Amino acid sequence: MRARDLGRGTNDWLADILVRRRMFGPSITLFEVIACVIAVGGLTALNEWAVPEGVPLAVPSMAATAALLFIQPNLTIARTWNAIGGQTVSATAGWLAVVALGEGHPWLVMGAAVGMSLVLMSLTRCLHPPGVATAVIMVGMTDPTAWEHIFVPIALGTSLVVLWAWLVHGFEALWLGHDPREAPAEDGTHRRDDA
Repeated sequence: MRARDLGRGTNDWLADILVRRRMFGPSITLFEVIACVIAVGGLTALNEWAVPEGVPLAVPSMAATAALLFIQPNLTIARTWNAIGGQTVSATAGWLAVVALGEGHPWLVMGAAVGMSLVLMSLTRCLHPPGVATAVIMVGMTDPTAWEHIFVPIALGTSLVVLWAWLVHGFEALWLGHDPREAPAEDGTHRRDDA
């Protein structure tokens, strides 16, 4: 047995354990779960660094983004522009709602943030449903002077998760012979052909 064959066997074994055995349902592999766990841990650390006085409120909506990027990367809403643009535009909408309407009526400010985020995502062609949650979160964690939260942790955190997803999927394609970005969605629609 040559060293090359030994390596091929190791890669086949890794691919079998990490990618081919869909342990957690029809479309989730152990490799994708591990990658998502690492991404959310990194987001939490970034959020704690960027907003030390607050709870990591921005993490839940960005965790949903991470799940989309790792579990269903072929969906249109999981494209790079949709993820980064949708999160950033929605964070901006949340901040603008607080600046424009104040903090006196949360139901009004949160409603305006959601509506504004949907309109802005539509206008910029970056629809990303987890971004709507980011708009609401920004209303809860933002005072009118905290515009920097739009960039750190939201824009930077989402960009880092997208970069991590590119690296993980590249590794899957190159070393494990499986590229989830090429697989069609389970219903056969929303392919990444326009990415």
